[in-house]
Amino acid sequence: VLGTGGTTATFPILAVSDTFNRANANTLGTNWQQTSLFGIASIRVNSNQASCLASLCALGANAHWSANLSATQAAAFTFANTTLIGNALYLKGTTLTAGTYVNAIRVRYSGSQVVVETTHNAGISATLVQAFPARFVVGDRLTAMADASGNVYVWKTTAASVTTFLGQTSTSFIGTGRAGMRLMPGARVDDFRAGNTTAPVTSGEYNPAVFEVGPGKPYAPAETLPVTADHAIQRALDAAASYVSTSNANSNQGALVIV
Repeated sequence: VLGTGGTTATFPILAVSDTFNRANANTLGTNWQQTSLFGIASIRVNSNQASCLASLCALGANAHWSANLSATQAAAFTFANTTLIGNALYLKGTTLTAGTYVNAIRVRYSGSQVVVETTHNAGISATLVQAFPARFVVGDRLTAMADASGNVYVWKTTAASVTTFLGQTSTSFIGTGRAGMRLMPGARVDDFRAGNTTAPVTSGEYNPAVFEVGPGKPYAPAETLPVTADHAIQRALDAAASYVSTSNANSNQGALVIV
């Protein structure tokens, strides 16, 4: 496991809760809580994946695993198509209203960051807690864990089973609740995982935020000459400097540019 957070946290080993390997259906099934109309939900099983069909999912939709989890819990899913931006995991959902939970931690992929947020109005609005630089592609897995002290930990696992700890932050969510996911229109995910886990063991070794430079990396060089020069390394250095200047936590964590 590669560390990129201020501490390295023990990665939670979660069994797959739902592989979605079954016949196409109008919902995700009885193990899920989701809003439906005449038996039809926005997120359903399609081609052995969870799919938020664009025609029924214009604003995105939520689905929550039916089991109430302990105060230390984790969840994960694997991105299954190129509609990645906006998809999110939910942790510690409480107070069920109209098929979703009023209070929850949301861990959302923005396209260049994993954003940890909290909501107290069923996701209508959310409060930013922390954002960690990261790039995901099809086949990558997003994992998030929240412990009994309200700390949230985030990881990325590639299709090649390389796991990177993206970082940790703190919230006020210290209790139990439901895990789930939010998918955007047209999005597909696979192998949803949710379960109880133990409080992470952390170490204070040097684990900076990583800013990668190179083809296919977040800071990829572009051929812009002779009009202008695209300084990919400088852009990464600037981003790293900005990151550590944002907060004391980021400054303590540090940043590393890898070329």
